[in-house]
Amino acid sequence: MCNANSAGTEVPDYNLFPTPHWYESFYDYFNKDSFKDEYLSLIKNLDDKSVEVVSKILNRIRHFQANGFDSSCLSKEELDDKQKVNDFCEQIIYLGNNLFAWNKYILPINYFEYGIFKQKYHIDEFDNIDRNKNILDVGAFIGDSAIVLREFTDLNVFAFEPCQKNYDLLLQTLELNHAENVVPVNIGLGEENAVEKLYGADIAASVVRERTNDYCSDIMIRRLDDWISENPMQLSLIKVDIEGAEQMFLRGAYHTIETQRPNMIISIYHGGNDFFQIKPLIESWDLGYKFKIIKTSPSFLSDETVLLCESCR
Repeated sequence: MCNANSAGTEVPDYNLFPTPHWYESFYDYFNKDSFKDEYLSLIKNLDDKSVEVVSKILNRIRHFQANGFDSSCLSKEELDDKQKVNDFCEQIIYLGNNLFAWNKYILPINYFEYGIFKQKYHIDEFDNIDRNKNILDVGAFIGDSAIVLREFTDLNVFAFEPCQKNYDLLLQTLELNHAENVVPVNIGLGEENAVEKLYGADIAASVVRERTNDYCSDIMIRRLDDWISENPMQLSLIKVDIEGAEQMFLRGAYHTIETQRPNMIISIYHGGNDFFQIKPLIESWDLGYKFKIIKTSPSFLSDETVLLCESCR
């Protein structure tokens, strides 16, 4: 993510280090008697590159746990990645009136993610994206991901964002980018149809469970299966990044996933439980998915790690 100062001058802000609660939750896994089995279950049927990503993340977290941050341990590859992101940030232009641009994309705040705008979630690694089907953006935030995902469909992107502050910015983003084929939906998706409390201290924290004492608002949560029943459509791709509520989403979306087998991009970096359990959960459904684990943006530990689930149907 890149920030700018009040005058609009771009200030690269390369975040090598994750928010503490994301990696501290890995420590419990390291101490489990079942850690070997958890690890083997995670890497089962992954390609060599994915296993390398997993191993590097786990070794880095172990090092961080034992030694804290030591800049001397950064590899040449990580330093090169740092420069790539800084170069990306330096291409952001301040347009005035609190508007920012990178390439053809315009946002109402300076919150450009390298993995979204430069890497485009590595969607090109899927062999079978059907442009004649819709895409779901679950955890659409300010609409940054939606205006990129729309390039991969000739139909619509449905952008789900429950936080009102983020949703208002999402509407601005869609207008600024003339994103007529993005349909904003001001609800969250989860395991049950319910009203949940939203916590989070800043605009990026659309958290559907308590992590801080900063209560934001009540939000409406729906099961995807029920929402699809009311809004029938065919799906080619689902992207999910909802601050650690991904497993709840999956359990409320089982029927849709089982019947349609969309490709999926699922964030697994919000904690050890997500990192180790999301892939085995989907595998337990025996739906024939192939998996890769990648990092959509360079970072030091687990940040921006996603599970690519490719449908073999």
